[in-house]
Amino acid sequence: MLEAMTRSWGALAFRGAVAILFGIVAFVWPGVTIGVLVFLLAAFALVEGVINVVSGLRVRHGLAIAEGVVSVLFGIVVVVVGPAWTALALLYLVAAWAILTGIARIVAAIQLRRTLSNEWLLIASGAASLIFGLIAAVFPGAGILALLWFVAAWSFILGIFLIVLALQLRQLAHGVSRAGVG
Repeated sequence: MLEAMTRSWGALAFRGAVAILFGIVAFVWPGVTIGVLVFLLAAFALVEGVINVVSGLRVRHGLAIAEGVVSVLFGIVVVVVGPAWTALALLYLVAAWAILTGIARIVAAIQLRRTLSNEWLLIASGAASLIFGLIAAVFPGAGILALLWFVAAWSFILGIFLIVLALQLRQLAHGVSRAGVG
């Protein structure tokens, strides 16, 4: 599993960059309509999901594929249903998505705890998703604008964690390749 993650560190970094970009866009456009938010969120979920599925297939990692499929399905549902959904329905859908992907990351970190020295980054990204999802589900009355700020903050923090983890995996991959050559 560690070898698979070190080989796909670039995809992880790209996912982090996409998450940060999405978070910035959401912060810059706070008055965004629900329709634009729906399609921005769907685009993020689709891109993040496709990258995860492709990366997971490339290295034959079932959990990465499953996480990607959940994200792709979420993105497709959001696009098909569109802005006709109420803010409350969108909030619960986002909460479920965040909870499921958060659990997947935490499970992956637990599986890697003996082989990855910085598994806390994967745990932190999963915990951030899980906590965001639980808060969104418990406090739905905050409204769609609050959802925008939560999604933006969650996405930005997630992106930072993913990029830091990717850079550490890159460093680990270079150390492993150098050790194998010498």
